[in-house]
Amino acid sequence: MGPDMHFNRLQDSVHPVVAVSSGDGKYQSVAFSRKVLLIIGGVFLAILFFSILITYLATKSANAPPPPAPTETVPPSQQHKFPTTIEPGGPDEEGQITTASMPATPTTSGENDTETGNQSVSTEPTAKELRLPTSLLPISYNLRLKVYLPGYGATFATDKNFTFEGDLKIRFLCANDTDKIMLNSIKLNLSDNPQSYSIKKSNAVDAKEISVVSTNVSEKLQMVIFQLSDMLTTGEEYEFHLTYSGPISSEVLSGLYLSSYVAADGQTRYLAVTQMEPTDARRMVPCFDEPSMKATWAVTIVHPVGSTALSNGIENQEPVPVSDQPEWLESSFKETLKMSSYLLAVVVSDFDKREGKTKSGTRFRIWARKEAQHQTEYALTSGITALEYFEQFYGIPFPLEKQDMIAIPDFEAGAMENWGLVTYREKYLLYDPKEYALSEKRRVAVVVAHELAHQWFGNLVTMKWWDDLWLNEGFATFMEYLGTNEISNGTFRMEDYFVIDAFAGAMAKDQRATSHPLFVPIEKSNEINEVFDSISYDKGGTVLRMMDHLVGREPFRRGLNLYLSKFNYSNADHLDLWAALSEEVPESVTDWNGERLDLTNFAASWTEQMGYPVVEVTRVDDSKVQLKQKRFKLDENALEKERFRNPVHGYKWDIPIWHQVDGQDRPMKWLQTDATIDVKTSELLVINPGAYGFYRVNYDNATWEKIANQLKNDHKLIPLGSRAQLLDDAFSLAEANQLSYQQALALTAYLDKEDELLPWANAFSNLAKIKSYFEDEPAYEYVQIYMKRLLEPLYNKLNWNNIPTDYTNDSRAFEDSLQSSILAMYCNLGIYECKATAAELFRTGFMDACNSSNATASSCSKVPLSVRKLVYCKGIEHGGEREWNFVFDMYKKERFQLEQSRLMAALTCSSSRWVLTRLLDMTLEEKDIRKQDAASLFTYVGASDAAGPIIWDYMQSNWKKIYSTYKNTKSLLKYVVAASTNLKAEHNVKQFERFIQDNANVTSQFSIFEIQLEKARSNVKWMNTHFQSLAEWFKMVTSKTV
Repeated sequence: MGPDMHFNRLQDSVHPVVAVSSGDGKYQSVAFSRKVLLIIGGVFLAILFFSILITYLATKSANAPPPPAPTETVPPSQQHKFPTTIEPGGPDEEGQITTASMPATPTTSGENDTETGNQSVSTEPTAKELRLPTSLLPISYNLRLKVYLPGYGATFATDKNFTFEGDLKIRFLCANDTDKIMLNSIKLNLSDNPQSYSIKKSNAVDAKEISVVSTNVSEKLQMVIFQLSDMLTTGEEYEFHLTYSGPISSEVLSGLYLSSYVAADGQTRYLAVTQMEPTDARRMVPCFDEPSMKATWAVTIVHPVGSTALSNGIENQEPVPVSDQPEWLESSFKETLKMSSYLLAVVVSDFDKREGKTKSGTRFRIWARKEAQHQTEYALTSGITALEYFEQFYGIPFPLEKQDMIAIPDFEAGAMENWGLVTYREKYLLYDPKEYALSEKRRVAVVVAHELAHQWFGNLVTMKWWDDLWLNEGFATFMEYLGTNEISNGTFRMEDYFVIDAFAGAMAKDQRATSHPLFVPIEKSNEINEVFDSISYDKGGTVLRMMDHLVGREPFRRGLNLYLSKFNYSNADHLDLWAALSEEVPESVTDWNGERLDLTNFAASWTEQMGYPVVEVTRVDDSKVQLKQKRFKLDENALEKERFRNPVHGYKWDIPIWHQVDGQDRPMKWLQTDATIDVKTSELLVINPGAYGFYRVNYDNATWEKIANQLKNDHKLIPLGSRAQLLDDAFSLAEANQLSYQQALALTAYLDKEDELLPWANAFSNLAKIKSYFEDEPAYEYVQIYMKRLLEPLYNKLNWNNIPTDYTNDSRAFEDSLQSSILAMYCNLGIYECKATAAELFRTGFMDACNSSNATASSCSKVPLSVRKLVYCKGIEHGGEREWNFVFDMYKKERFQLEQSRLMAALTCSSSRWVLTRLLDMTLEEKDIRKQDAASLFTYVGASDAAGPIIWDYMQSNWKKIYSTYKNTKSLLKYVVAASTNLKAEHNVKQFERFIQDNANVTSQFSIFEIQLEKARSNVKWMNTHFQSLAEWFKMVTSKTV
């Protein structure tokens, strides 16, 4: 799931605020002049330097420090600071095979440690090196897991805290003779005693037992290799038995990891949770951790009395006490259906549940913290509705007996589709009409629909390898809109919403040289994580939506049924999908040669090369226009990765041209090299109405002018989706220097008559981008006047006096989003009246309403939900240390994630460098800021143009610590880098280029650096190309009398 929408903030500059620590994360104002402060600061630094030097010399002569204290249970006072698990042994040389003369376990502080700077480093292994041999194929796993969680009813040695023990039996087929068993494994403690392992034929009586001769571990390849005494024979089934142990990780939010929360009684509660996708099942269990190596899983969990255990399968019986260990319970679960290892799930917690059933009898439960149970009803009804809808749509019954969904306090992703046990970040599953605006309610429904769509597309049928990840995520994205439409009974208008959500996201990503094809060969191990991006999700969903529209919903649905039925409990690739869909294409749907459409041919150009086309429209004569295509690229000079530069399709596409003339649909035409459309000069041509085709359109000047006039005279003659896409196309074409900005801005003249969200949303995003280039420039006043005039009519209509307080009417979702967006844009222009109104509402509706020492923001705030994030932000902007400290205290006390995220966003609205730096420090220290929220906090800070230089300086100064903190959580590192490098000044871009070169051992392994550098260079190019002419244009048009 993508990050929450975040509006840019303009900072007040009445006088500088210098921040000084008060010792608890708060700040205080000091009203001195800059000159005096510099003198005092210099003296202070000199004194501090000599004090440190004296202390250091004294320490050198002192006795050695005492040894570290033994590991202890983390006290409740250290909430959110996870305990450090101390692992035995020392680091092995990177990439070497370690024999079992020492414990066969990774023992370094992190996998594939890489030093920053110019120090030596091993390269990332290739994807081929990471693949397991296919000589052994798993059939089933029988896993018994004992989980040591303190704070429940079991007592155990402190060195067992936050660890687990596994007893595993793997049954597999030998496909080719081999004398090795190779399994994926990370940081698991495996015995170096060969007698600890047993191997025997599964079906033979009194068969000779095969011995393990040695156990070798490769940290770099994330494998453990068991050398056997005898050869395994082709065609035979074997059972391999082993025991092991490992940490419940506090370093990463993957594998079996630790989560916690503070209960209503003030005590910290711990839970053990899994997140296995893409390649982290190996952190909890040695296994064949590849999507094509499907097997069944019989799981038994031994857990402390007072806790509840969940897994993929339905429980065999109620938990029973362990024999001779009354403080422990044993929960066993029915063997799963055949599934990929990344779908394995385990949760041990003290959560409670809400329960229901689908029409077909599937038991459905929502699990959450006890005090959040009142927020689970919407998830239950939405989940049941979505599951029933997908059963009907796919034409295949849900194959499991139960479906659990659980809200996790610490969760890196938005959600995970584990078969039968879907895990969610709390704010994407819980819902309360008293705390959620309609846009946030819609987000819950969307995430629930997305994950349940996966139960068929991804779980029942899985891609063969990660190069086809888009099959999983693109389909879940496409289906989430259909499922959410069903959940809301159409009131969320998801077909319309697609245009400004997935469609817009895909176009923004795929117009850059740093994009990639949907089907992307994985060459390096880190590329597996990197394909979880907007291309796989948004472009995948958008291309499938185009195909659905092309062949028709019912034939498309029948093709999916055929595909899912043919490959159930198995794996497939994109060619398998096209073959199944093609069988159901109607005879009436023909290709460019007039023959029945073969989707394999059609889909190739859209999935096997990056980018998308722009259709160029040129009038030939009074009755005809000509269409041509070329690749749309935001910066023609930016280079793709070498392997993507010369695709077999030559950056040409088979394009379905849907079009209208004077509001009437015309038959679809195909565009390959060129095509013509009959349309008179007096008629209005609109191509791609509804925005179903994944392409942009650039008309000739006369047609653009005709469209602008039509919008001003009667905009509703042009379909809603087209109105939105016309605006986005025009501004993107202008940014790419293929259309003038004056022509693009001319389209906005009609917006004072527009009352729909979609066109305004695309206008907002593009106008905000222009505004950001003018921040802190003298010409900004003209941009402000222009945009104020544009927004004022709608602002006056949807002003602060008309904000709704009832968020139960789903049909108002678009209207509420439009209103909150207008208010935010108007305030972020720096309009004093808007900012002052927001600040006053912050004082009366929040600070005055929440002045009780025990109050939490979610229970006491009177600020309307749809504008709460905006109001909190403006309160901080207008205020000083009192307001900031108040919000910070409320943030620390808040127990519901959604409200906490609003408060966290507000904290970043300060203009104080010290305050923002302290917040970023707290994130790295994981002090008061959860690891899962690090990406959001950095993103909030980076979204502010005023804070851009601050966060960029911070990343440069703290890079080693940032990398050390997030190197094993690559998705978080990606967001941190992206938020820190929104650069526009040429000297900053040169700094960034040097930074990438100086840290090449790290930066070469993450595409985010290439992506951000391309964006930064584009920003500089924009300033050099467009700034001066636009500044003069804004000055000219705003000087005219209105």
